[in-house]
Amino acid sequence: MKKIVTALIIVLPLVFLIALFAITSVASVSADIPANGLVINNKGVGVFSFDLANYQNKMYEQDLGVEVLPYMAKNKKYSLKVTDANTGEESSIVTLEDDGSFALHDVGVAKLTFTSDDGGYSDSVVFNVGSSGVLSYKPVLLDNAGNAITLLDGDDTDFKANITAGSYVLSGDFYPSTATNVRATYKTANGDAIKINEVSGKINAHFETDGIVSIIVKDAFGNDVEKTIKLNVSRSGEVMINGREASKNKNDTATVTAPLGTTSFTLYIDSKDAESNDIRISGAKDAEYTVRKLSGASDSAYAIDVALSEAVNSPIEGLLYTIRINSSSVYYFKLSFADYAFSVYSFGNSDGNADLVLLDETTTQFSVSSDPDDDLSFSWRIADETVAQIGEQSGKYCFISAIASGKTKLHIDWQKIENEKPYRHKAVHFPHVQRNRRLARTRQTCNRKPKVRKRQYRIRGIYHQTLQQRVGQRYVARRNRISV
Repeated sequence: MKKIVTALIIVLPLVFLIALFAITSVASVSADIPANGLVINNKGVGVFSFDLANYQNKMYEQDLGVEVLPYMAKNKKYSLKVTDANTGEESSIVTLEDDGSFALHDVGVAKLTFTSDDGGYSDSVVFNVGSSGVLSYKPVLLDNAGNAITLLDGDDTDFKANITAGSYVLSGDFYPSTATNVRATYKTANGDAIKINEVSGKINAHFETDGIVSIIVKDAFGNDVEKTIKLNVSRSGEVMINGREASKNKNDTATVTAPLGTTSFTLYIDSKDAESNDIRISGAKDAEYTVRKLSGASDSAYAIDVALSEAVNSPIEGLLYTIRINSSSVYYFKLSFADYAFSVYSFGNSDGNADLVLLDETTTQFSVSSDPDDDLSFSWRIADETVAQIGEQSGKYCFISAIASGKTKLHIDWQKIENEKPYRHKAVHFPHVQRNRRLARTRQTCNRKPKVRKRQYRIRGIYHQTLQQRVGQRYVARRNRISV
């Protein structure tokens, strides 16, 4: 028995030492397991698409499930490199923040490559970053022929330009060009000097003067970004009427247009030789002319309010009028009466070359303007609200949401009240809305009420396949009308 006990005393410590050595060896071996791969577990098809304007729910690195293999690998560390998916050059479109979230800084396609420190194993995923809103823009000023006016750096404004009296259009070169939610408004610092349509950006520079106009764009993050342009306007002749040169030759002179159905309108005269409001207009019977000096515009600026005894309801072209300055100098211009020309705008829906489009399950801002830019009131309505709905409307503006597949009519009614007699008009639009985030086409017709000539116009736009591909520019509804 003593021998057995003695043997156990000797053997048990040896067994314990052998077991301890074995366990220590295994632990040592497992701690030295090298990496043999890296995988992104949650990358799906390998491409994630983001909208900078709607990136409230951020993506985090842990959402991708980056893992160094095998699970027991000693070194689990890895690094991230962001490159341009097209060029392979380093890119700053996407960065990884300290809290583990991905920050998006610009539009583009970025490739995120994760590489293990041990062995250099890698896997990658693509971030396709777009923006439905504007990130930046530069104003664009066009003349009546569509030619761009050079904008120089301004002194006390963002930009400045030298132009002759006439009509122009202010717009913007928006970045990115795929922005579909571009909201722009326009204003002038002095409405007597330079007029601008708040919706269309059309500028009427009638006088030799200078003034400041602005374009205000709501960017992708909800901020109003304003750019100001100082316009230095010069006259091209001795006497200008509505920004056009009046001539002493009655056969070659300016033509201006007044709207049908109105009994009053205003003409704008710029004459450096006029004295003491000594301006006389003649040409139409049963009309009264009231001359006002527009001191707020310039020393040579005058407004002539024309009051007709009855409205002109049928188109008339080329009525010859005379302007007598200081009872001696005689100039001529021609006056035409034509229907209002209407334009409907949605910057994110068209480039003017194909059909107007709506995107399902999104809200689009529409706006309407008239030429001439009279004080008209507008109301918007939709025939079938199960297809599209008006979320908000305020005169010239309307926000429409496409909510289902189908077809419906959008009506825009306008009205002008003169002498307590309403002059009404109805414009009818046909938006076609489709599901699955596809773009829908729209056509528009414009129908006058009985006893008034029927007109038609069609909005032209472009059809694209995805939200990111759409070109964010203006579309214009065109009508048959007498040229100015």
